[in-house]
Amino acid sequence: MKAAALLWGALVAIMLGYVLTGERLGSFGASVGDLLPDAEDPSSLIAREWVRGEQARQLWGLLEPPPGQADDVAVFWKETLVASPSLAAVYRLDTTDWLAPAAGFWWDNRWSLRFPAWFRAHGGAPDTPAEGLAAIVAERFEAFWEDPDAFGWEDAVRADPLLLGVTGAQVLSRATGTGGQADGSVPFLLEIAGDPLDPAVQDAFSRDLARAVEALRERFPEAVWTDSGVIRFAQANRETIIREVAVINIGVALSVVFLVALFTRGGVPLVFVGATLTGAAATGLTALLFIFPQPHVLALVLGSILLGIGVDYALHVSIGDTRRILFPLLIGFASTLLGYALFLFAPLPLLRQTGVFVTAGLTGALLSAFATRAFLSALAPPVNFAGGAPAKWLSSRWIQGGGLILFGLLLLSAAWRVEWRDDIRRLEVPLPELAANEARIRASLEGDADGRAWLATGRDWREARETLARIAGAEEETLERMAAAGTWIPDPADLPDLLTWLRSGAGAAFADEVLAALEERAFAAEEFAPFVEEWTAFRATVLAGGAEHWDAVVAASAGHRPGPLGLLFFPGGADAPAWFALRGVDGPDIPEDVAERVVPLAQIAGLDAAFAKYRRHLGGVIVLAIAAIGGFLLITLRPARAARTLAVPVGALAAAAGILAWLSPEWNLFHLLGLFLGFCLALDYGLFALRAREAGNPLAASVTLSAATSAAAFLWLLHASVPAVRHFGLSAALCVVAAWILARWLAQPSPKPE
Repeated sequence: MKAAALLWGALVAIMLGYVLTGERLGSFGASVGDLLPDAEDPSSLIAREWVRGEQARQLWGLLEPPPGQADDVAVFWKETLVASPSLAAVYRLDTTDWLAPAAGFWWDNRWSLRFPAWFRAHGGAPDTPAEGLAAIVAERFEAFWEDPDAFGWEDAVRADPLLLGVTGAQVLSRATGTGGQADGSVPFLLEIAGDPLDPAVQDAFSRDLARAVEALRERFPEAVWTDSGVIRFAQANRETIIREVAVINIGVALSVVFLVALFTRGGVPLVFVGATLTGAAATGLTALLFIFPQPHVLALVLGSILLGIGVDYALHVSIGDTRRILFPLLIGFASTLLGYALFLFAPLPLLRQTGVFVTAGLTGALLSAFATRAFLSALAPPVNFAGGAPAKWLSSRWIQGGGLILFGLLLLSAAWRVEWRDDIRRLEVPLPELAANEARIRASLEGDADGRAWLATGRDWREARETLARIAGAEEETLERMAAAGTWIPDPADLPDLLTWLRSGAGAAFADEVLAALEERAFAAEEFAPFVEEWTAFRATVLAGGAEHWDAVVAASAGHRPGPLGLLFFPGGADAPAWFALRGVDGPDIPEDVAERVVPLAQIAGLDAAFAKYRRHLGGVIVLAIAAIGGFLLITLRPARAARTLAVPVGALAAAAGILAWLSPEWNLFHLLGLFLGFCLALDYGLFALRAREAGNPLAASVTLSAATSAAAFLWLLHASVPAVRHFGLSAALCVVAAWILARWLAQPSPKPE
């Protein structure tokens, strides 16, 4: 035994070296984007792209210059930011200068992007005659020539008698919502160079921005800069959570040491606790970092599970006779391991990481406890002390019957009062200052502050554009009022008839008919040679590419969408559907047949609907785990003994759920996770209580002490800033306390017949 214990100790030392070398402990992420589940529903896929992908690189900001110095301050601020290595691009949004890349691409592809809508608006049938369309072109162009009202009209004279370029420029401006701010502030959009969820990128950006702000204050002391974006929230979350991980774990460790030292004699139990938790941490972290090179830091917070259960193993092995504790200890270990192993199949990455951490750590904790026992058995005998005289009143049938009624009422109250509120924002640290900045910036930029911003989604741009067209209906004005980037992307419904028309004789004769109609109105046909060349090239390209021509044009636009255009339109890809952002739409106006493909931005931020599905999935996993544990006990114990044992965890679960429903009626999936952990701990107490009942002994003192240390560990989680962590800690603590009371009741010997 000592040789095996020595071998295990050497292995623990190797694992500790693996964890502590390099920068493995610094590789933990803290962004809420790392917690997004792998799913196929549109809201989850869009949220993952929005948080993890290109959208996370966008940072909105408002520059508030001193009165009368707006342009000078804005020019200086942009030049200062452009020199920052951590920024890929800087856009000043109160001018149209940044639209040049999009405008250039749009002009070069105006026939592909605008002509389908123009064709549909003026006939749109495969047999539409070229003469009628040409007459419309000539009439509209003559009116425009007499009273031009848009920029670029001289170019349109030679190259664009359909005026597609002018119309497109107007649509583009409406889609971006550019313009000065009423309060004199200057809006900016910054693009981060690199992954904004990478801690190194976050630190580099913070340093560069701090230097820029310092330079701004030196030059213009009264100027103020305010910003908000994913990178800001991610960095603040990471710093807060990492700080709290250290504080909470130190607090838990000190609480455990204090309670063990207070209720035991000598230092042997403390040695057991230290060795057991070291082994648990080494094995848990090694497995976690080996399987997930960049796990989330919340996995460490939820790693208090290891403290709660690992301390139990240390106390059970160090306090009491090995023969008395071996059977319930091993049965409890196997059942708990079985339950948490099912978390490896959970949809949330955080739960999978927790499952790996706990299952590996539990194994390390138990092996470390027995290895320490093998080393210390000859030097220090186990600490044997009684758990106190049995409470005779607990064996009263009136007390037992009243307790059953009370637990039943608590369980009913849980079903009556609980309201499910699954929200990914419960996994973030509340940051009021940043949230206030974001709300102010969104309101200033006319974003989704009014709650009427949506994403029209689809598997690709065609389906997303069809959704957008269904929302707008037949009114072109409604589509333009939405101010969506989709207004300058072709509607797929317009393409089949246009393709047929382009292949027909009318399509071939269209350019000549336009020239003839213009000559009738005294225009010189030779002046429109550029128009004829571009039309001929457009028609030839479409005929060569067929329906795929527009796919290529829309895909190519992805590289020419600067600034806000990147947020308005996403053409889709292998990992995410396409979307068009739109606003000014009321929920009742969305047709039922496309409602599933229209996602409000508020849901993207909260993911209420998506997380409800994961809660149901987690609930199914927990029910399966409890059933597996119950079946395992039925196999290893007699049915009557298994039923008595399960009375403790099931009763504790019912009591904790009922109390929790009154303390916190709004639940999420982390309430379920905490209750399941409490169930696993309560099962251990039930096994020890059954053994004590059958032997006629009082409940083992190690159970009382482990309940105290576990409850203290989970109560420390109430100091966390993350709401989900507090919910988890409160649920587990209530379950542990209820389990200890039930274990005391079960451990009472059965009343002997008189």
